[in-house]
Amino acid sequence: MGFLREASEATREKAFAAEHRLAGIRAAIIALNIAVFFGLMDKTGSVLWLAYAVSAVAIPYALFVLLVRPYKRYPVLISASFTSVTDAVLITLWLAGTGGYESPFYVLWYVSLAAVAFRFDYGTTLAVSALYAGTYLALLVALGDFVAHFPIVIIRLAYIFFVGMIGALFSKETLEQTEQKLEMRDLAVKTQRQAKEIAERESQLLQTVSLLNATLDSTADGILVVDTNNKITSFNKKFVEMWRVPAEIIASRDDERAIGFVLDQLKEPQAFVAKIKELYANPAARSRDELAFKDGRIFERYSQPQTIGGQAVGRVWSFRDVTAERKAEAEHLEAVAQAKEVQRLKELDQFKTQFMNSVAHELWTPLTPIKIQLHMLRTQKAEGLNETQRQSIAMIDRNLDRLSQLVEEMLDSARLQAGRFRVNRVPMNLAPVVTEMVELFRLPAESAGLTLTADVAPTLAIEGDSNRLIQVLYNLLSNAVKFTPAGGTVRIHAWPESGFANVEVGDSGLGMRPDQLARLFQAFSQAHDKMQQTRSGTGLGLYITRAIVEAHDGTIKAESAGEGRGSTFAFRVPLSRGPIAVGAASASRVSAPAAPPSTS
Repeated sequence: MGFLREASEATREKAFAAEHRLAGIRAAIIALNIAVFFGLMDKTGSVLWLAYAVSAVAIPYALFVLLVRPYKRYPVLISASFTSVTDAVLITLWLAGTGGYESPFYVLWYVSLAAVAFRFDYGTTLAVSALYAGTYLALLVALGDFVAHFPIVIIRLAYIFFVGMIGALFSKETLEQTEQKLEMRDLAVKTQRQAKEIAERESQLLQTVSLLNATLDSTADGILVVDTNNKITSFNKKFVEMWRVPAEIIASRDDERAIGFVLDQLKEPQAFVAKIKELYANPAARSRDELAFKDGRIFERYSQPQTIGGQAVGRVWSFRDVTAERKAEAEHLEAVAQAKEVQRLKELDQFKTQFMNSVAHELWTPLTPIKIQLHMLRTQKAEGLNETQRQSIAMIDRNLDRLSQLVEEMLDSARLQAGRFRVNRVPMNLAPVVTEMVELFRLPAESAGLTLTADVAPTLAIEGDSNRLIQVLYNLLSNAVKFTPAGGTVRIHAWPESGFANVEVGDSGLGMRPDQLARLFQAFSQAHDKMQQTRSGTGLGLYITRAIVEAHDGTIKAESAGEGRGSTFAFRVPLSRGPIAVGAASASRVSAPAAPPSTS
């Protein structure tokens, strides 16, 4: 049957709503029928047990549907087929138990049919009307009441169809209203869902924008976004700080104004503008380069297109200050270069030291036999030599002494640089050594036209190496005589003071500038230009002199009032509290220099 088909969603919704409202009415009508039957009607000929049975079923079912609402869990309870069949059975049994045709409760057909019409659609209601009319007719035929009461029965059957038709019309209208309400409800639910989704998306969008702004402002790079119309669409605070763009230019959103403002800051503004034009002409291009500023800053510039759906809508510029990095890289490269240069100089210095040591030893080896042979020639053949030969031997002797001194200086320098320079310190009196050195230089000084004066304390007790201290005095006096013109003076002063033996050698010679004084005690350094002087040397004398004085825990210094105003060399070594050694070293072991010294 058509009314047995599965109900539509609108029908089901209408039935759910109606079932709750009609459950109470149905229970009240059933209770009223039972009360009327058992209280007022004549029960003669009635099938009482059947009425009782129907009452026992109908009343609990009505209350169950009203209170528990099982149709929410079991929708079959409100289906058209279930409702029509169960109601037809109960009404038929109730009418049979209360008098058949004579039962006044035939109106239950109308009540049930109205309930069906209220809950179900138009077609279902008409189908149920036919079912109820047929069931009632079958009951009356079975009881033999149809023929006897034919007119009334036909009227009652007609009323069943009439009520069904009227109910069906109301059912259709109710169904349409229900469908409209469902549509409105669905639309409202959908609208609410969409509004909620829109609100959630707006919230997410706001969070995204907030996060993006916070990210842009917290990044160490300056960010600028420009659209295809050369309008600034976005930027962060770092960009404004880095480029120092005024607020009014940023507020104008005009990219050309911003470019025009920053040009004065750059070393190469034309190249800067050319690169921008090149990238704007090619929207898909990417770029990375560096910008140099007049104030020394360096920015890395990155640029890439901004796209939406694969279409370029602008360009993103990113600027990073790499000034410190580039400075560190340059310093690192410079440090590496310096380290290489230092290593090269160390290797060169080591080679020089080894070379000097080797050359000095090689030169020293033949000097000894030459000296021996020269001594034999001078002592054994002196009477047979003429004046020219004696002068030649004297010249050879002088230059051999000078060569010996040069070789000794080279050996000492090699020892210093190799860390093998030593002094043998013993208790001694420095005063006789100074006096004897003065006497040793008196004749050469007078020969050079110089005045040599001395003021030496009688006792200068120290712990020292006499040979090395003789070497110090020899170098200082030799330089004073060498660089003092004729008519000048050389003076030497030795005295004890504040726990030190002080020795000072002064002259009225060439003098020195401050820059010459600064390099005076360096190896291979000569204060005066060798090309302007006839008296030359290795440049090692004062270097060795300082090393000897420092090896005695002393200090040495040089002073000069300027060029042509003479020089003063002074050194000091600690005094000793012990006794003076007997037979202190004498300066006589040093040969007197020629007057004046010669290079011949």
